[in-house]
Amino acid sequence: MTRLPFNTDIHCHVLPGVDHGAKDNAMACQLLEKQHDWGLEHIIFTPHVTDDVYPNDKTSIETAFQKFISDSQTSIPDGMSLDVSAEYRLDSRFEKQLKDGNLIPLPGNHLLVELPFTICPGPDRINSMLFEIEGLGLKPILAHPERYIYFHTRDLSNYITLHNRGVEFQINLLSLAGYHGENERQTALRLIDKGLVDYCATDLHHFRHVDAIEKYLSSRSCQPTLKKLATLVKNDKL
Repeated sequence: MTRLPFNTDIHCHVLPGVDHGAKDNAMACQLLEKQHDWGLEHIIFTPHVTDDVYPNDKTSIETAFQKFISDSQTSIPDGMSLDVSAEYRLDSRFEKQLKDGNLIPLPGNHLLVELPFTICPGPDRINSMLFEIEGLGLKPILAHPERYIYFHTRDLSNYITLHNRGVEFQINLLSLAGYHGENERQTALRLIDKGLVDYCATDLHHFRHVDAIEKYLSSRSCQPTLKKLATLVKNDKL
């Protein structure tokens, strides 16, 4: 099985009990073992923060993280380091947390954000939110841009515009594995070919994701793609 060309996973849902990722400490530790097998040594937990479904905040996330570390320290793979941040949906809850300074950025004041999957907020709304984020000295990283079908164009113009204004892109390893669909896989590959990818992450939630990733890493087709990714991604520089 091919190992990943980076050691840091900047986006996963392995912290138990806070969203629809790992259900308990035992499952979380099993997922960490799998990440370790893939060559990942630094894991940043990024639970969802969304308006109604996952109303997490800095306190709830950091409390869950400290409890997991305390309860599971002896089950964490040797040599693996853990940190915590969040994946922020650009919605009204995020606006309030941004205003209140109630956020957990990634290292280097980066902030992992996501858009709705079905309805585009519109360029004015997106730009307004990005302006507020950047005004606080935070650097936005857009999670899985290949999954927003309303951005899909043959010429990648929507992506180029957003990337040129300073938004970095994080694609999902699962998309490259075809887990989210062929359009998403092809878009991720095209973003790589155009040099528009800054980070790659697992977005790992559960064992179905493990199976998809391991099938991909065991295929010959992954090797040329991972070789290209190695020249682009900055996971280990955060």
